[in-house]
Amino acid sequence: MIPLPLAPLQKPLLIVKVLGNEDKIRHLKNLGFYEGQTIKVISNHHGNLIVSLLDTKCAIDSQLSTKILVR
Repeated sequence: MIPLPLAPLQKPLLIVKVLGNEDKIRHLKNLGFYEGQTIKVISNHHGNLIVSLLDTKCAIDSQLSTKILVR
């Protein structure tokens, strides 16, 4: 498992774990970041990411992106 900002670009990844307090986890899950979901990092600028999931693109900041562990 690695934090999402360290993941390779343009490669399908599986979300293994979402970390953080209850509010952060709920916020990420509402955006579609839940365990078992496939995700692809489109762009990474110092940990601020643009990702593709659920047929949409989403931007997340470095604080939130480090809470998502993938493989």
